[in-house]
Formats: sequence, C-alpha cells, structure tokens
Amino acid sequence: VDSIGNKLWDSNGNIIFENNGNQTQPQIVRATDNIFYVTCIDDRMGAPNIFVQKIDLQGNLIWGDNGIMGNHFRSLRNFKSILDKDNNLILVWEDFSFNLDGMIFAQKLDYNGGFLWEFNQDDLRISSSDMNIQAQSPDVIQLQTGNYMIAWQDNRSGDYDIYGQIILPNGANLLTSEGEYLDGAAGNDIMPELCLSGNNYYMIAWININSLDSYLKVRSFYSNPVTFIQNWPFTLDIEQQFNGGFNNLNFISDRAGGTLSSYVSS
Repeated sequence: VDSIGNKLWDSNGNIIFENNGNQTQPQIVRATDNIFYVTCIDDRMGAPNIFVQKIDLQGNLIWGDNGIMGNHFRSLRNFKSILDKDNNLILVWEDFSFNLDGMIFAQKLDYNGGFLWEFNQDDLRISSSDMNIQAQSPDVIQLQTGNYMIAWQDNRSGDYDIYGQIILPNGANLLTSEGEYLDGAAGNDIMPELCLSGNNYYMIAWININSLDSYLKVRSFYSNPVTFIQNWPFTLDIEQQFNGGFNNLNFISDRAGGTLSSYVSS
C-alpha cells in the first residue's frame, strides 16, 4: 500500500508461500535495498518450522514458490525475527523438539539464506539444556555494539524469571552458556519484550503475575558492558491490575531515548 492508500499488488494480496502446509505467525522485516523477508511457522514437513521468503517491492518471490527453511528441522513455536545492520536475518524461537516445555534456540541467515550459526550441524542453543527447565517466549534485538541481546522467561529458580544472553556476531556467547538472570519479582515474570532506548541503553518490559494481580514492569540496561549492568537502580511498574491481567504487550523506541508500549488489560 502506498502513502495515499493505493494497493500496489493484487487486490487480495500476493501469496507468499504456496504449499499444502499450514502457515501461522507471519512476520516481515525490511532490508536496506527495498528487499523484504517474510517469515512464518510452516508445518509442511510434518512439524512446525520457520520458513522464509524474500520479496521485492513488486511482490516478486525471489526464493521460489516455497521459500527456504530458516532452521534445521525441528519442532518450534513462538518465534521472533529481526534484520541486523548487515542485512542478516536473526531468528529466535521456543523449541520443543527435545523438551516439550521449551528451550530457546537461534539462527542467523545471510543475504542468500545460508546459515551463519552452525554448531555440529544444528542451530544455536541459547538457554539451558536441562530438560527440567522451561525456557519460553524469547525476544531479540541487536545492540548498538553489534552484539545481539536475547531475553526469555525461565523457571530454573522455581517461578518464571527473566533471563538473557548476549551473543557475538559469530554466535559465541558473552555470558555463561545457559544465560543469566535479569530480573524477577514475587510470582511469575513472563513474556519479555526488548527495545533499544538511546545510544547506550536498552529496555526490557514484561508481565508479572502474582496471585490474582498482574503488573507491567520495565527496566533499563547499559548496552556496552559484557554483562548485565542496570541503568536504573529500580524496576518501574507501568501499570497494575488487581484481579486482572495483561496480554499483547508491544514495546518500541520513541527515537528520543524512551519507549512506547501498548497492551491489553483485562
């Protein structure tokens, strides 16, 4: 759709993936040369995996009718996709190939769709390999340093807390191999969302559920150190719901050092 509301492709939109599978959770990111990557979860191979299509401004399918797979064959859900400063596609997801309760994995694809994070012919594991730990709902951003920050909810300490990992461009981790604790309060801290905020900082927002009450929380961190150093000496409560909850949390930069958030309260 152009700036005055004209449809530039077929009036019903263009088919991006055409096969017998089911496609869900579509996402789209833009490269610097007016090329776009469309990603989704696709079960055409009998299990849900991420498939990727590259399209141009005219809607042409650059990678054929079926696109390419964005990960090694596995079973996954709840993925996120971003494009980094070098036009590489970064994918993170909640994997249940080995642990039905979830582990966090990631992959990095170059401009031609090649895998850049290859470890023993597998994708990059981010969270703990302990089958008793539930690691779920990941998010990812590229920091100002060029490294990648991944956050997720993790119950290794009992209730869910927010954990994170900093990944170098080559896939090496800067912290302990299973990620480190970021924040948490009484109850369960879930569904983290990441956002850059200014030249040297990033913020994390998440939902805290404590008994019948729910809270929206935010904390700011420095981007440059190779560990998690908090910019604020406290965690900010955005809103509280007594006998209620929150969902559909979105968190974006206001391009002035702060952030904007949207959510549904009930």
